Amino acid sequence: MRDKYAAALDGDALDLGELRRWFYSDQLTITEIEVPLRGRVPAMLAREFDGLPSGEKVQATAWRLIGQMNGVLFATSASRKPVRVLGVYERTADGGWGPMGAYATGRISGSGRVRAYAEAIGADGLPSPAAAEAPRQAAWFALASGADDPNPAADVLRALSSEPDWSDLWKAEEVMHPTKDRIPDWPESEIEWFRQTATLYRHSPSSVHVQGPKNPKKQGRDGAKKHGRDGAKQWLAKYHKPEMELDAARRLIASVAAQWLDWKATPREAKAG
Repeated sequence: MRDKYAAALDGDALDLGELRRWFYSDQLTITEIEVPLRGRVPAMLAREFDGLPSGEKVQATAWRLIGQMNGVLFATSASRKPVRVLGVYERTADGGWGPMGAYATGRISGSGRVRAYAEAIGADGLPSPAAAEAPRQAAWFALASGADDPNPAADVLRALSSEPDWSDLWKAEEVMHPTKDRIPDWPESEIEWFRQTATLYRHSPSSVHVQGPKNPKKQGRDGAKKHGRDGAKQWLAKYHKPEMELDAARRLIASVAAQWLDWKATPREAKAG
């Protein structure tokens, strides 16, 4: 059966090429389609689109899927730029693609799981053998598609799905940090440098400033944040470290995320061994 809908994509040619290489199953495919006036354009085809009642619902679902894929792209290379959903093409009566429709749904956030790839997860919560034979990025995506709640892999990819700032990077590292001892060559000193620098930015006055009368509870939070900033400054001074640059932090967390996702996708018996 032909796909009824296709989500139009836009992004760097190299990033789109990587997504085409990683995602090519009958459930979810990044490909190119032939459309009127524009010729061949990048698009997403997904089995999950089939049961949706409108192009607007398809676009919202496509944003959810591409968000996870953008997290995968970032974990592969921190230099990538997020791929965007432009709109939706729908089949016409003659079997071709009609004009693109765009809807004001924007990005979809939240804890929705990627159901279109759910069959790639086995009963043990790990990628199925078929997914495991695919590129490692497909296994990462499959982990984020599982039904577990909470789903740490989904949380990490979601935090890295745009152009992550200090807060996003912190969220991703915070999810991974409890299992750091299970990751070979976890860069302890670099991560501590990152955490101290991120504390400065996350607790900066501009990030907590609000207008209006003083609030005793807020004053207490502000005091705790100042204490955190002071502690971070003292750590940097003690170890003669400048503030880590954001680009360096992005590369560090991308590298750690790739190792962590590889570990999460490893069969339990191999982990035990």
